[in-house]
Amino acid sequence: MREVMVRLSGVTKHFGDFTALQDVSLEVGAGEIVALLGPNGAGKSTVLRSVVGLVRPSAGRVEVLGLDPGRQPARALAAVGYLPQPVRFPATLTVMEIMTFVTAMRGAVNGQAMRLLEEAGLEAYRHQPVARCSGGMVQKLGLAIALAGDPRVLVLDEPTSSLDSEGIRWLCGRLRQARAEGKAVILSSHYPGGLKDPGGFNLLPVRPLHLAGGRLQGGNGG
Repeated sequence: MREVMVRLSGVTKHFGDFTALQDVSLEVGAGEIVALLGPNGAGKSTVLRSVVGLVRPSAGRVEVLGLDPGRQPARALAAVGYLPQPVRFPATLTVMEIMTFVTAMRGAVNGQAMRLLEEAGLEAYRHQPVARCSGGMVQKLGLAIALAGDPRVLVLDEPTSSLDSEGIRWLCGRLRQARAEGKAVILSSHYPGGLKDPGGFNLLPVRPLHLAGGRLQGGNGG
């Protein structure tokens, strides 16, 4: 039987008079990559923020590893790696300072901070302040942080944003590895068709879910 690691059941979210999500239900199982596809304003980021407890549903229920991230954030999110969009860090801190702090907070094994920076191609820039990093470098740092601590669930908002082709290949390799290890991945993309370059997801075995106007299209959320 498939282990469901992320579940949204009838999730609706209102911001004042605006309905960002309407009756969204979906599941992400162990060893599965789900890609939320749709144009800007479709509701993709709102879904992902609800998964990590940053947005509380107006109606419906969100579960991560069987727990409510809004009511039990420490337990629900201990095994979640999250990449927001946009990615922001304190401008005066160096790449290594940020990575060391986050890996320590997440209980990562010794040396993981440097290994992740090496994988992301950031080792040579580890002493560079974030203010002097390019957009692609900041995005790679955000992805490395999301991977820190070996999370069971990855929630990635526009993960290919600002990445060059080398960065996309690294990301796709890491997502393949996550899938092989039985982790759950839910990510977003606004590329039409969703699985074509420059998104790079044509290289991955993903289950696409299409959002439009805050509604899941086609009823294939499970």
